[in-house]
Amino acid sequence: MVDKKEKSGTVLIRLPRERRDQDDKIVWVNARRFLIKRGVEVEAPKCVAAVLAHEEAMLQKAYEYEERVKNKA
Repeated sequence: MVDKKEKSGTVLIRLPRERRDQDDKIVWVNARRFLIKRGVEVEAPKCVAAVLAHEEAMLQKAYEYEERVKNKA
């Protein structure tokens, strides 16, 4: 069975609350702004979830690069 949310192109996402980053997250997609509250499940378009996943992947790559450079020195 296809969920109505899947048909409408939305997904449930939840951003964790962190000690250092308590602010809600603003995501821009095609000149549209979405405010994602931390610590709460929110319904958001799939494109917002994709942007957040891409951001996390790029942060991971940056961290790995920093570790490689630090270990070479």
